[in-house]
Amino acid sequence: MSVPEQTGLDWTAAEEIERPSLTYPIHLDGRTGGRIDGLAAMRQFVFKQLSTVRWEHEVYTGEIGLERSSYDIEAAVEEALLADSRVLAVEDMQTKREGDGVALTFTVRTVFGSFKEEAKSGV
Repeated sequence: MSVPEQTGLDWTAAEEIERPSLTYPIHLDGRTGGRIDGLAAMRQFVFKQLSTVRWEHEVYTGEIGLERSSYDIEAAVEEALLADSRVLAVEDMQTKREGDGVALTFTVRTVFGSFKEEAKSGV
C-alpha cells in the first residue's frame, strides 16, 4: 500500500488580517455610551496602560499595565506601550523632575498615526 501524493497545496504564510480597534470609550465624568476607533482608541489604550498597575488585578493578563516597581520609568513606559502590536514606537521621551515624581512627555507612533502624550509618576 502506498501513500497518495498530494499536490497543489500552498504552504505559504497566511495573510495577516488587520483587526479594527473599535472599543467602548472610558468617560471619566460618569457618562456611558458610544464607540471609538483608530487614533482615539490608541489614546485610550495609552491612558489605560499607564493607569493600570501590572499584575495587580487578576482579570488582566501580564501584558496589561505598567510595571510600577521598575527603577527605569522610561523603559517601563516603553515596554507597556509596545505590548500592543498597533504601537510601532515610543519616541522623543523627555523626563523632568517634579517634586518627588517625574513628568514624562513622549510621542506614540501607531499604525493609525502619531500623537504626543504626557504622564506623571509619583507626584
